[in-house]
Amino acid sequence: MACNYDSEAVINDGSCDYNSCLGCTNPAACNYDAAATINNGECTFPSSSDVDCNGDCLEDANNNGICDPLE
Repeated sequence: MACNYDSEAVINDGSCDYNSCLGCTNPAACNYDAAATINNGECTFPSSSDVDCNGDCLEDANNNGICDPLE
């Protein structure tokens, strides 16, 4: 379906837009796009449950760069 689909349209005048609404629609993804209405299948996630999208530890009480669950 086109991003600018119009159920009232009678003919296809070539103005259909198939790209502007594509993006990652999963709010848990690092590249979530709130404006996207059609998932493009390119969502990315942290490499493990111990790090955020930047690769930084979610828990590192002693700030040594090693995630606490892995110490």
